[in-house]
Amino acid sequence: MSGSISLVIPAHNEEKAIKAVVQRAANYIACVIVVADGCTDKTAKLAENAGAIVLETKQRIGKGRAMCMGWQTAMQKSDCQWILFMDGDLQHDAKDIPKFIKQVKKLEVKKTPHIELILGSRQPFGSSMPVLRRWANCLMTSLIALAIERKMKDSQCGFRMAHKDFLNSRSWKSHHFEIETEMLFVAAKRGWRVREVEVSCSYGEEVSKIAVVKDTWRWLSAFVKSSLYFLKS
Repeated sequence: MSGSISLVIPAHNEEKAIKAVVQRAANYIACVIVVADGCTDKTAKLAENAGAIVLETKQRIGKGRAMCMGWQTAMQKSDCQWILFMDGDLQHDAKDIPKFIKQVKKLEVKKTPHIELILGSRQPFGSSMPVLRRWANCLMTSLIALAIERKMKDSQCGFRMAHKDFLNSRSWKSHHFEIETEMLFVAAKRGWRVREVEVSCSYGEEVSKIAVVKDTWRWLSAFVKSSLYFLKS
């Protein structure tokens, strides 16, 4: 089962955590790809030493484009049907990977069409998520759920899995963190299923890579554009 899933980890200057992230994830997933996005530290070297396939960009290209680069490479290097994404800062727990694998097994048993998006749900009001991030996430999730008329608990978690047909279904527009929002609108527009699995989340000393002003503007822009796309007949 793990052979049908590849893991992509977009990472920017995560030398403190990336080795542990790769090693722990490798207990569940055979093909682990780290996209070292414009890193100026030892992220790439440490990830490679830990056994990951490493892609490097000279300049920072953004999370969305790094994810795209990673999944395209995963499809070239393996026979994977699914791509799992997680962050490189130990915020996500590799012990939750089997929850995603379990969902895939259920789909295969039911012989369900495999165009799916499976989201990690962090249950923000019961977690260690910083207060501002918690409320921002809940607001974004509420707005998206209202716009696409679907219930969901966490729209912004980077710990998620998508079928390769879903990822290959369009030329993705988002270059940064707003790609998580674009994915949801595309899935809803095309009538594809979105599932959630509950995951744990740890916030330690890591510094958020989100640029508050720039990324808030990018998210709002993506939300408006995606809403218009969704409403367009």
